Amino acid sequence: LGQPALAAIILRHLLRVPGVEVRWRHKVTGVAPSEDSVMLTVETPDGAKPLRADWVVGADGAHSGVRRALQLKFEGTTWPEWFVATNVRFNFEAHGYGQSNVVLDPDHWAIIPIIDNSGLWRCTYREHPGMPEEEVRRRVPERYALFAPGLADCQPEAVSPYRVHNRCAEK
Repeated sequence: LGQPALAAIILRHLLRVPGVEVRWRHKVTGVAPSEDSVMLTVETPDGAKPLRADWVVGADGAHSGVRRALQLKFEGTTWPEWFVATNVRFNFEAHGYGQSNVVLDPDHWAIIPIIDNSGLWRCTYREHPGMPEEEVRRRVPERYALFAPGLADCQPEAVSPYRVHNRCAEK
């Protein structure tokens, strides 16, 4: 299940809860917890403003404004290799792939599952460390050629290079 689909499910459920507000384009820059509430400072399109809440969930990722405002450490490991997640329309099944696949190779591994019934697949693979992101994106056809004949000729619908982290806030 891709992150946008998961986010849509979570949003749908949140909007059913009485008293819940979802605010877009707000950046948390300050967090001041007290015994019965939390005071937030947020940057909005209209400038900074305070918000009070009964509680706050800091599920805002690796660049968390909530974690930074609370000055929490974020220790752990970041692997130097790129992981490149791509979405592509291609008939992998015609090349012997099943609905979910792991290509085992020390250098050219991949995880290739089908995403939906429209023929969209996720092809995620490892790319070498130290390479600029632009080069990682340029090499997609070259890397695709490793996994199936004709795949290199396909234009991906999405290319998302990222680094894998094993990090966690201290509390």
